[in-house]
Amino acid sequence: MAGIPKYNIIPCCPDSGRQIEQFHIPDGPGGLVPDGVYVYNGSFDNTNGISFVTNQCYTIQGAGSSFATLPDAPSYNDFSLVEGCLDELCIACEPALPNTFEVYACCDSANVITLNIDDATNTTNGVYSYNGVLPLIVGGFTFEPEQCYKIEYVGNAIETGGPFLSTFLFQGSTCELTENCPACPTTPQYLRYASCCGNSVLYFRPYSTGIYTEGVYEYLGTPVNGLENICYSLTIEDVGVAPIDDITEYGALPEAPDFIENVTFDTFSNVTTNCAAFTLECPSCKKTCYTLYNCDGIFFNTTSDVSAYVGEFITISNNDGPVAGTWFVLLNTGKCDATEDITVTGLAPEPCDCRCFEVTGNPTKIIYIDCNGNLINTAGADKFCSLVYPFVTGTPGQYQISEGDNCVDGECPVLCYKLTNCDTGEVIYSTLQNLSQYVITSSIVTLSGYEGCWQVNNLEEGDICDCPVNVVVLQVFSSCQACLPIVAYKLTNCENPADIKYTYDDLSEYIDQVVKSDCGCYLVELIDFQPPSLSTIIITTSFTTCVECLRQYYELTNCNDSDDVIYTYTDVSAYIGQVIKIQGCDSCFTIEETEIPINPVIVTVSETFDTCPECAPPPPCLCSRRTNYSTTAKEYQYIDCNGNESAVITLQPNESTGKLCVGDWRVFYPETDNLEVFGNCLLPSKFNWVCPITIPVKKVKPGYSTPSCDIEKYEKITCKASEIYYKQVMRLRYGISNCCPEDEEKWLVKKELIDLDALRDPDYICTPVTTCCSQPISSCGCGCNQTLKTCNS
Repeated sequence: MAGIPKYNIIPCCPDSGRQIEQFHIPDGPGGLVPDGVYVYNGSFDNTNGISFVTNQCYTIQGAGSSFATLPDAPSYNDFSLVEGCLDELCIACEPALPNTFEVYACCDSANVITLNIDDATNTTNGVYSYNGVLPLIVGGFTFEPEQCYKIEYVGNAIETGGPFLSTFLFQGSTCELTENCPACPTTPQYLRYASCCGNSVLYFRPYSTGIYTEGVYEYLGTPVNGLENICYSLTIEDVGVAPIDDITEYGALPEAPDFIENVTFDTFSNVTTNCAAFTLECPSCKKTCYTLYNCDGIFFNTTSDVSAYVGEFITISNNDGPVAGTWFVLLNTGKCDATEDITVTGLAPEPCDCRCFEVTGNPTKIIYIDCNGNLINTAGADKFCSLVYPFVTGTPGQYQISEGDNCVDGECPVLCYKLTNCDTGEVIYSTLQNLSQYVITSSIVTLSGYEGCWQVNNLEEGDICDCPVNVVVLQVFSSCQACLPIVAYKLTNCENPADIKYTYDDLSEYIDQVVKSDCGCYLVELIDFQPPSLSTIIITTSFTTCVECLRQYYELTNCNDSDDVIYTYTDVSAYIGQVIKIQGCDSCFTIEETEIPINPVIVTVSETFDTCPECAPPPPCLCSRRTNYSTTAKEYQYIDCNGNESAVITLQPNESTGKLCVGDWRVFYPETDNLEVFGNCLLPSKFNWVCPITIPVKKVKPGYSTPSCDIEKYEKITCKASEIYYKQVMRLRYGISNCCPEDEEKWLVKKELIDLDALRDPDYICTPVTTCCSQPISSCGCGCNQTLKTCNS
């Protein structure tokens, strides 16, 4: 029974995904779907890793058939055949992400901005002077005419659009080696902070590594040297401009706080220094604002006086009654969009637990309260302890938040992670804490010093963190399939190199060998790239070379023993249907073609016959008896004279079968058996074979003796030799081969020796000579000066 056709579906637009496994496609014409490019006309569908989008195009390729249950693609009726992926019926794919560059002024390398520059490429790296007529402000960054800027490619992403590259003039590779850029200012400058509340002007030396731009700012940091948490107009003046007239007065100025956006300052404008333009945005110079956070990270601002509870957990109510939850009070040092008034109803009975959180990905801002009640404002991925659920900003989908166990002494607990090899299932453990990000994202990683791909998980119930090791993550993948190398096979036809097939079927045991299938002979190679097409390979046998595979083989079966088979690649096709004899063997064989040879040899046909009986007459049905002379019980089996297989006979040591009419012994043990044959069996009635009646003849009188050795040994040697002579007669007369000819010579030599020893007359008396040297040498060989011997010694 044939399987159900299966298919590979490849989106023309890579962003539409990649199939996880092969598909069945319902409603194909005649059950099959022709290969080609199709436009999808159905409604949106997301299955098996692919998004099927209306009017997008997909390549469909047949992949054989399968009996397994596979995912169903949309119906064939929802597809229409087109010319290719660029057919006018196919909607265009989403454009690639633009090039991204980091830009900074050569005289201000700490102030860096990331931009998209449309007409720049990934090789647009170097120092450029800006040729605009007027200053250009982009995302808070100012491009000054004739000033030099370092531009460096950093990848592809959607960022703020910058000026066109055509508005710049290339000056060199680095700021230090560029000759046409203006010199950076060397005159010291001081900072003038004028309060937007109109009651003070403060002067500072810039922080040693701080970057400042004129504008309107709100101070968020700790009040110091007269700075309050209000708005200021900042201007930058050269030393020599009143009131700081010389370097001595400059040196006496206090150092300004470092400028850290959203930490020490909040920017309202870096274009104008006019406070009046930001009256509504700047907090009141008189109001104090507070922020209340609950354990789930929900927060709001209020101007109600809760100054007595700063740094504590409280319960509150509003105009509608009690507000659920426990609330932590912090002084608001930023913008205050105050909501409703609240009333403190008391201290919270149970403060929030300080829990471990981890933010991975690309967040832009993280706000949380540490275990000591401090408001922490940071940027970038981080792992931390917080009394409240953190407030995180950034592009949705580009960051993840995970919550762990309660912190210990203000630190996240050390966790153990379980890493499982995608291919072998091997498990290792590690306490490397940043592995948590791969648990959150279900990512697959490769590790330095460890082969393969590894899935990272938290410990499950019953797992033991056994021998944790330190690991280094090299690469990150979305799945095991994306990480593991491609293992596929290329099969090249021995007769037609253009006939190439590819498969994922496991052919590892046939690499660099030639396999034979129903399609011919193919050389198997291992490949590590995505096959352009797939085939199901059914192997009948394998060979070392193409020559061996392309040969025709024949099976020669012994007429009298179906288990005696010879395989050959000699061309004996002319003898098919006949019976042959081959040189070096007395047996007769029938011939058949075969696909699966075993140790094929070269044969030479010596004779041909029409039938097996004509070539090798069937052996006679003999009456025989076997005796088990071994020390253990053994099982025996034979074919009777009617061709039927007997039941299994078990003989104990020294036990005999009795007389049986046997066509052929199938299971026996010549090395320890004794076989007695009593002549041909008789057939008095149809299918009823019986042993002949034998009348024992007494050959020796009781108490007879044998020459040279004891009676038992003499009879054993004589019987063995007799059986060998009998088998030789059976081979010469009927063509019955002896299965164990290796012992024949040994027993025949023993028989010759005892027969020679029997020729000696034990009764002969050797008469010694009476004298020695004066007499002739005796008939026994006695001589002078010789020891006297007897004849039978």
